[in-house]
Amino acid sequence: MKTQQVKNIYAVTLILLDALLVGVAFILAYELRVSIPWPAPVENLAPLSSYLGLIGLQMVTTVAVLMFNRQYVVPRTVSRVDQFYSVTASVTLATIFSVAILAFIFKGTQLEVDYPRVMVLYGWLLSIILVVFGRTVHQMIRYELRERGIGKDRLVVVGTGDVARIITQRIQWSPQLGYELLGIIADDAANGSFLGLPILGTEEDLPALIEKLDID
Repeated sequence: MKTQQVKNIYAVTLILLDALLVGVAFILAYELRVSIPWPAPVENLAPLSSYLGLIGLQMVTTVAVLMFNRQYVVPRTVSRVDQFYSVTASVTLATIFSVAILAFIFKGTQLEVDYPRVMVLYGWLLSIILVVFGRTVHQMIRYELRERGIGKDRLVVVGTGDVARIITQRIQWSPQLGYELLGIIADDAANGSFLGLPILGTEEDLPALIEKLDID
């Protein structure tokens, strides 16, 4: 399977996972609102089915905001702190949009009067927790698959100078980046190897090597 196809699968599964976890978060939020009488016992709470519109809208808006924030351009590696802030900002904005849209659509109806504000608060918090957790697991699975050679970019480094040395060593020391380093392109192809990697040829050989070795 081509590397780009694997990346597309990663992006689609991440979208589906985010949407699913947001839905689960709001179902759990409903159950929490029923179970916890805070800030006051709930009265005349509509059945869960009445809030499916809110849940569906929250799922769609969350995915849309994450997509707008380029959170489905699957990175090679990402800081968990950065991911937490990105998810928090996106879920918060999506929740505001969802509540605003529903408040406008159902203005003056019974659903607006009985709207469970605390449930939205629970849903917002649980969405952040579950989406961050789900994305962490998704990232771990991607790393594991890369370790097995699935989804790696086939790569050559051009040059043998200091910059080439730094780049080559960084790739060798960081398998989670998802590169399969095939070799080196150098002006002097007679040396045989560079940092344990074979010298594949010169820059003039690149077009043929890209085709022959399927270099990304």
